[in-house]
Amino acid sequence: MIVHPHKWRIAVLAAALLFVVQPSRGLVMDWSSVSWTPGSLTNSYDIDSNNPGNDITIAFSGNTWALTNYWGENSPFITTTNQGGYQNDSALMFAMDYTAKYQGITVTVTFNYSNGVYLDSFQLFDIDRGASVGGGRYYWTDWIRNIWGTTTNGTIVAATLTNLGTYVQRIGTGTNASLIGTGTANNTSDQGNATIVFNQVGIQSFQYTYTTYSNSQSNPSEQHVQLYDFNYRPVPEIGVAWAPLGVLAVGLAVHQWRRRRAAA
Repeated sequence: MIVHPHKWRIAVLAAALLFVVQPSRGLVMDWSSVSWTPGSLTNSYDIDSNNPGNDITIAFSGNTWALTNYWGENSPFITTTNQGGYQNDSALMFAMDYTAKYQGITVTVTFNYSNGVYLDSFQLFDIDRGASVGGGRYYWTDWIRNIWGTTTNGTIVAATLTNLGTYVQRIGTGTNASLIGTGTANNTSDQGNATIVFNQVGIQSFQYTYTTYSNSQSNPSEQHVQLYDFNYRPVPEIGVAWAPLGVLAVGLAVHQWRRRRAAA
């Protein structure tokens, strides 16, 4: 079968429309530019002028009764106490006073984007452990577990864990991967840092649970970590430019139709 060249050009243009996407936009959730009422368990933020309404919601669940006052502030609260090696930069602090091992809180971050986002990085500061109390036990050992993202269709995906500080150890793999503290980190250093990434597939939300590891004493001492800024990109939307290109395609088709009628 011989395809008329005009029809071929129209078909190619129509096919090209299927692959038109909006470029990804890099955005930063910066704790230095937002507020958090000390002690509140959820807050939402509108940081993307191109996306209607709030873009991000951060919520705490689980044993939230264990959230405690730290240096005169009810946690969670924004502070520069633990800087992760960044000079005087803000992060969200949550101090915990659990009464038993394995109690924990879950932090969930939800993105209000229909196609989800690529999370290029977020960091936690001050994952560490306290001094020894003998018998292989410590005053506390920070344990970050249940680290996973959820896609827009509900699929659970594993995180990439990278740039671990001197006193942070990874255990397990996939969605069972977790992080524990192996020494006492200095508040202003990056010794207790960890970077967590979900950029292989778009996610609607991510979460992690902050608890105490098995080598903690039975009634752990007060412990805390901080959630630092995170960088993300909305998943591109297919068809953003369909309207103008569709008009072009229709115009081309009408032009070819008129030429054929004139030649008839």
